[in-house]
Amino acid sequence: TMAVREALVNEIEPIIADHYGLGHSDERRKAEEKALRYDLAVAHRLTAQYGMDMLVWNHISARHRTGCLITPGCKMWGKITPDDLVYSSSNVTADIIHDAVYSARPDIKAVIHLHTPAATTISCLEEGFQPITQECAYFYSKVATYDW
Repeated sequence: TMAVREALVNEIEPIIADHYGLGHSDERRKAEEKALRYDLAVAHRLTAQYGMDMLVWNHISARHRTGCLITPGCKMWGKITPDDLVYSSSNVTADIIHDAVYSARPDIKAVIHLHTPAATTISCLEEGFQPITQECAYFYSKVATYDW
């Protein structure tokens, strides 16, 4: 039984170290966060470049550790840098919406909440998004709605 205990301790130590960010895994976590911040900042700037932002009132977030990195809510999207992203937005509604999505869908890695004219129009339709053309096929079973 002592051999089994030793094996268990040897197997579990790296798992605990990785989970709590101990030892070398802390550097890996920092590198992952840095890459995630960069990608999220690029997503904000591209959204602005394509004219899909609405000043500071949209939000993009990415799941990270036990929460998410999100739009700060006080900066124009075309100027957002990796260091601007926060764990809690200055917009409480954004925090609630994004947290609800991540809680309901553990498989989701990122959330984009936009108010483009097309998205606003679809949200006003009683039947919501209807993928009835071949161009919509990509979104089939990928669009979720909240029944208010």
